[in-house]
Amino acid sequence: MGINSKIFRHALLTCSLILLSTSAWSVSEQLSALERLECSMAQQRYEFLAKDALECTDNYLRFESAERAAPRSEIKIGSFNIVRMGTDQAQFKRYDITAKIINQWDLVGVVEIMPTPAAYQIQNRQVDLIVQQLSSFQNNYSFDDLKKYKDILIGSYKMPGYLRLLLELRKMDPSWSLIMGPRATGETSTSLEVSGFYYRAGPVENVTSNFCHGQRGCELSIAQTLKTIVSRIPFSATFKAGDLKFNAVALHLRFRENFRECLPGERPRESLPNELLDVEAKCRIFSNEAKARMAEYSDVGNAKFRSRYIEFSVINDALKNSQEDVMIMGDFNLPHINDGTRRSNDAFWKRAINDSAKEIFVHTKTSISRLNGLSGEYDHFIFNQKKITGCDTAQATSYNFLLDLKNPETEDAPLMELSEILKMRNYVPDQLSQNFSKSLNEKQRLTHCSQQDCLVQPFYPPIHQLEILQVFNDRIVNTSPKIPYKVFEDLISDHIPIFMNCKTTAQVPPMAPVAAVAP
Repeated sequence: MGINSKIFRHALLTCSLILLSTSAWSVSEQLSALERLECSMAQQRYEFLAKDALECTDNYLRFESAERAAPRSEIKIGSFNIVRMGTDQAQFKRYDITAKIINQWDLVGVVEIMPTPAAYQIQNRQVDLIVQQLSSFQNNYSFDDLKKYKDILIGSYKMPGYLRLLLELRKMDPSWSLIMGPRATGETSTSLEVSGFYYRAGPVENVTSNFCHGQRGCELSIAQTLKTIVSRIPFSATFKAGDLKFNAVALHLRFRENFRECLPGERPRESLPNELLDVEAKCRIFSNEAKARMAEYSDVGNAKFRSRYIEFSVINDALKNSQEDVMIMGDFNLPHINDGTRRSNDAFWKRAINDSAKEIFVHTKTSISRLNGLSGEYDHFIFNQKKITGCDTAQATSYNFLLDLKNPETEDAPLMELSEILKMRNYVPDQLSQNFSKSLNEKQRLTHCSQQDCLVQPFYPPIHQLEILQVFNDRIVNTSPKIPYKVFEDLISDHIPIFMNCKTTAQVPPMAPVAAVAP
């Protein structure tokens, strides 16, 4: 449980330098450096990562398990908007249930991974100091006390959400691994996110690629003149499963429409200090190239849809120099509708994709309306199935975890615990609340270690426990009838995932029949 003192001192020094350089660095650069620091300390803090092939680079963060699952003749590929994973806004997320859903598949693109909050990072540095104290005085403690303190210490860290999910996945299969972007990107502090891929090492191999200049993963390179019309930079990683190999790209297109062009005398977003971006960022200065791209979609009536088509067209162009085949997945915030009333959407999609061989797969409702349940058709796979062969696109679909709120019975194994929560809410809500309150009260942390003993306190002070319990009761136990489906957003996500099966052996087209030769 001891921590390497050189690594620890380096971590504290790095953290101090980052915090002192706030005025010189962009928000994205600061987050990148701090997230890499969290990554570099992970093996010292979390025992389940001790044997990982860990890489904390400026191109990607990678946590690959030393364990391997057996190769398979077919893998299942998923895509999941996991809604603000790793912040207090998702404090009731059931990582165990979410992991059981993902564990049905072998490679899953995930968006809305949130950067580790500053408050979590500060607490983790404090816990690192207590680790140092415990290491210094451990010879003074009895075996039983030392074990007790170490067990409490492990739970004293505020683990990043992406690692909490990885931990739950490894409880079911120790081969689960993760590669993700090195930094959060977004137009405002509230839209900053990371994307990445959870994969089962063995059936799926993360490999280097020419597209990422010999790296295992990278952010897409967007032309500087067009960055003003891209909200979040997608992340790409290359995967191989048998004969199947492709660049996977996880993206989350903007929800809000793009900033308007500045009027004469207005202060553009680019000139504002970081702390004013969310409040005063009203307009941008666009390059001539960006204006020309925006003009190509002036015929899209819906302003939000227009911004998304524009953004996707830029992202798709950035993928054209990939020598590997490309599979794009994620939350596009755009429906693929080709019914009788809105056929024009197909024309906009084709214009943005700009490749007649690429197709859109999965045309089902995947976002969750808090009032009505399933709504927008926003999540898709996009690729050329003549190049990425063997995927059963006809059966590509969504995985619906929305249970009947009045009668949440299910035989679907990943959702059994979700069913129990909903049933308790219906029949014994006080018990559900009491169980949660007990779990809050029992969670402990160490705050200081001396030569004699360590100080143990509740992880959450009593007043904080009451605040969290009140929010839990409002969101989970007594969800307002005006937003009945929000309980699924709080426990899992506000999107349901999509998936498809892909064979890992080369798919050879059938040979044409040979004409009989006359004797």
